[in-house]
Amino acid sequence: MKIIQALGVDSNLGYCQGSSHRAVQELKQDACVDSLAQAGLALDWQLITAQPSVQSPTNDTDTNKNNNLEIQLADVNRQLASKVDELVTAGQRFLVLGGDHSIAMGTWSGALAACRQRRGSRAQSLGLLWIDAHLDAHNFGSSPSANIHGMPLRALLDDTEPRLKRLCPQSGALCGKNLALLGIRSFEAAEKKFLEEQQVAITYMHEMPRGDCGPSLLRALGTLSKRCGSVGISLDIDAIDPRHAPGVATPEASGIQLSSLCKALKQARLFDKLVGLEICEYDPAEDVQQRTRQTLLQIIKALF
Repeated sequence: MKIIQALGVDSNLGYCQGSSHRAVQELKQDACVDSLAQAGLALDWQLITAQPSVQSPTNDTDTNKNNNLEIQLADVNRQLASKVDELVTAGQRFLVLGGDHSIAMGTWSGALAACRQRRGSRAQSLGLLWIDAHLDAHNFGSSPSANIHGMPLRALLDDTEPRLKRLCPQSGALCGKNLALLGIRSFEAAEKKFLEEQQVAITYMHEMPRGDCGPSLLRALGTLSKRCGSVGISLDIDAIDPRHAPGVATPEASGIQLSSLCKALKQARLFDKLVGLEICEYDPAEDVQQRTRQTLLQIIKALF
């Protein structure tokens, strides 16, 4: 039996309208445990739990609501960063399961911190493949909704906004040239402009015929592996076509085909520089016939 180091984050603090904080408990059910066991896999869980929030953030920096939510999220991300740092330093490939995508500020801060302890500039660098329907590069000034799950890349790339910086332990530590985005099909102009200024590589959905992400995914991983000492993958489930993954908070039509993703991840498994996979934005309340839950299990089996 292969043991996977799994970090479960019960948090919907970046998108309070959703139930992504229930995703970990869904994956801990007996049916999921048995399904993974049949593939020779078992998850060794460490859990981080936030108080579920039903409040939405606003762009008003003076409200107690924002302060309380952001204090909680900062604490969640600090805890997560510490645990990821330990696993990467120990050379153990990790699985992070959220939770909404704001926890990426914690996940990849931890990986960045671990990489920085190594000798040599190349060994210290982290490459990140971000698979998502959205760009997730807003700040509080540009976001129409003020939902923090649309801001993690801005925080990881840019340390100039104090309010975001407090949420991200390694704010500004990720180099834009070491970031590749895949599956993008819904975004605002301000996000695109910022990422282009950071020289981030973006593969839009229309550039992948019939939703086949395989060639683009493996090419991006190959490029990042040549440039960086370590590589990670962050997957927002809404990148996948809603036929396979309806259980998300912000679905977008015409997404990545699940079969092509799993096929590519089976090959990505062989990349020795791959430190871990983060999966976010699974919303059990929006799922249909547990299709999204089954999709998550297929993804885990493919990579591990």
